Amino acid sequence: MPVLSLLERDRRWKLVRDEMRKRDLSCLIVSGLMGGFANYTEWLANDSRVQFVIFPLDREPLCIMLLTQSQYRDRTDPWVADHRAGPIFSEAIVNRLRELGISSGKVGVVGVAPQGMATQGTIPYTTWTGVLGALPRVTFEDATWWLTELTLPKSDEEMNFVEKTAQITELGCEAFVSAVKPGVGEDALYRAFVKRIVDENAQVQMYLSGVGRTTLVQFEPEWLNAGAAPKILHSGEIVTTEMDVCYARYHAQVQQCVALKPVDDTHLKCSAISQEVVEAARATLRPGVKFQDVAEAVEAPLQRARAWHPGPMVHSMNPQILRTPHSADYSTGKLGQTVGGNNSTSYFQLVRGADIVLKKNMVFEVEPCVCLGDHRVLLGGTVAVEEGGPRFLNKLAFEMQVV
Repeated sequence: MPVLSLLERDRRWKLVRDEMRKRDLSCLIVSGLMGGFANYTEWLANDSRVQFVIFPLDREPLCIMLLTQSQYRDRTDPWVADHRAGPIFSEAIVNRLRELGISSGKVGVVGVAPQGMATQGTIPYTTWTGVLGALPRVTFEDATWWLTELTLPKSDEEMNFVEKTAQITELGCEAFVSAVKPGVGEDALYRAFVKRIVDENAQVQMYLSGVGRTTLVQFEPEWLNAGAAPKILHSGEIVTTEMDVCYARYHAQVQQCVALKPVDDTHLKCSAISQEVVEAARATLRPGVKFQDVAEAVEAPLQRARAWHPGPMVHSMNPQILRTPHSADYSTGKLGQTVGGNNSTSYFQLVRGADIVLKKNMVFEVEPCVCLGDHRVLLGGTVAVEEGGPRFLNKLAFEMQVV
């Protein structure tokens, strides 16, 4: 498997250190505890399973790992030479800052504020209170969003990996759609997709599905994690999925939807509205456009149709942190959900990263989710922002396939 070059490492580290100087930060503490979809430690260290990266302004960075055997792994062209086991994270963080002579001043931190679907950060309470108690003269400030803005635009080298990941995902979709037919168990679709991905030396990081006459949710299959019998597909049903593929630490997603004939009129109408969302994204995912404007554009088709949705129309990839509203109900004129209280409702109605201005080589997942009553169609795939407009890196999942 190809790896990123040391030139790419130097590019990233320079970007970060230049920003640290502007903000008068002596060090950066970055949590990797969320993993996968918004993993800033992977971006800094080009390494997986890193719990924290301690990134000083003028010294070499350190990776804090959970287990001692991590340091004995075979790694190709490691970006960070110093890997240490630190299962008591607060102790490991404090010890490193003291080694660096940092007992006062300003230190940036990623992991104590909302980040993607980690709605209250990723650093445990005991870890962070331990750090604060041991370093009372240090001023810690959130660095999530400025680091996000550095990571979102991809270099040409990175885009090669993004494109490869999307290509592998497309192969998985071909195998998945080919496996859909009446009388087949839903587990056969899973096997077809996973096998094709693994054949390309990639990983399936997420597999969610729903099968039935209607599906309002895609979730981890009950047969896969609870011992239930797999559902058998029948004519007139719809298969809804959300699948994430990771290759060389880059992610691509698809929301492959397959309808078994005959397809009812409401699902066809949901599919048509979904195509309007796709076209709205095509018109707005361009350099110079604010993400808020993208969000407004992709919500408009559902507003006109008085539809509702329980998931974002668009979110960023690599990292997955920018999000259009997660839930909205235009069927009654009342937005959002009430479960969890007003604060929970507001979180899912917010546009995360509303003021971010799009740049070339940002990567997004466009996933129109359109519900009319108890009918839903969820489509989507990975899209790259380019100067002349967005480039859709997936094809099959942007249309409801009918078999």
